[in-house]
Amino acid sequence: MYLCSSVNKDENGFIDNQQVVDYLTRYHPSRYFRPDLRFNYSNTNYCLLAAIVEKISGESFSQFMTDHFFQPLGMKHTFIYDKTDTVIPNRVQGYNANYNRSGIDFLDGVTGDKGVYSTTADMLKWDQALYTNQVINQKTLKQAFAPHGRWMRQRNYGYGWWLMPFGDDTLTYHDGWWHGFNCAFIRDVKYHNTIIVLSNHVNWCINKSRELLYVLRATLKESSVPADLSSDNTQGTEGNTHSGENASE
Repeated sequence: MYLCSSVNKDENGFIDNQQVVDYLTRYHPSRYFRPDLRFNYSNTNYCLLAAIVEKISGESFSQFMTDHFFQPLGMKHTFIYDKTDTVIPNRVQGYNANYNRSGIDFLDGVTGDKGVYSTTADMLKWDQALYTNQVINQKTLKQAFAPHGRWMRQRNYGYGWWLMPFGDDTLTYHDGWWHGFNCAFIRDVKYHNTIIVLSNHVNWCINKSRELLYVLRATLKESSVPADLSSDNTQGTEGNTHSGENASE
């Protein structure tokens, strides 16, 4: 996405996934490091995945997600922002850390890495569906929840999920931010406990939300809050397919 910011000359309009692919093909940006060396979170890779979905399905990523996931799961207040949208009913305004309104961006037309509007009730439906085969079969989902960064120590990354040691098993979660919105989606699979926080004001305290799951576990005498988690000041990951921007019902 840094490449797009440097080469796009028309910031009054939106670019889309195909234009991102075109930029990558035309400019051949240098890689950060050779393959299988280390991990680096990449918004661009999520955009490329969405572009693949669009190529195969013949639909926009926004429409594909609505037709195949949001509507079947009854997520009536969830959608992915599309550059052709002019009016978004019940959309709340996002504010940055200084309480200034966040405006539009030429990258708003890019999907796969951000732009999911949802509610806590709808996100809970998504959470519950992950225990079934409605979203993806459990065999494949198990791979998503497995660590794939052999170079990483305390926390790891699966396929679209952060993974952190949690008592005698693993906590799965993701956070994200864009346009004054930030969120946390945290799952304790063993006990089906889930914490969903959606905010329309950038506040990194949201990333402390996962400590609440240790409190829940402590009441069950499963674990206590570890010192390293209490001092974790990790900021959110910029934009991703799981970051639900706040929308009122």
